[in-house]
Amino acid sequence: MSDDPQQVDPKEDPPSHPVDFEHYRRLMRDQARAQSELPPEEYVEIGGPHLVRAAWRALLWGVMLLAVAGVFTLLFYHFTNNLRIALVVVSAMLLYMFVAAKLAEGRFDRRNGE
Repeated sequence: MSDDPQQVDPKEDPPSHPVDFEHYRRLMRDQARAQSELPPEEYVEIGGPHLVRAAWRALLWGVMLLAVAGVFTLLFYHFTNNLRIALVVVSAMLLYMFVAAKLAEGRFDRRNGE
């Protein structure tokens, strides 16, 4: 067996201590690497294409939200000739929309009265 502590010989007897988690963790890791067809450098991929897609979706959602809010602000400004009132009305509409969406998510069970 080599002196490298990362390499564990599967035929090697386990240590005398009955529960040596480090020994079994290294053994399972080496067996998983031997069965995998991926090279070791591709084992852990942090991020990846799904995170990029999610970031673009969130960015697009935010841009669309701001565009709709801008249209409503211009519309209400046209009716009232007061930008402050238009901004307050649109802000209240957005706040109501977010609160209603949060309540409609279904994260709590209404049958139990929670």
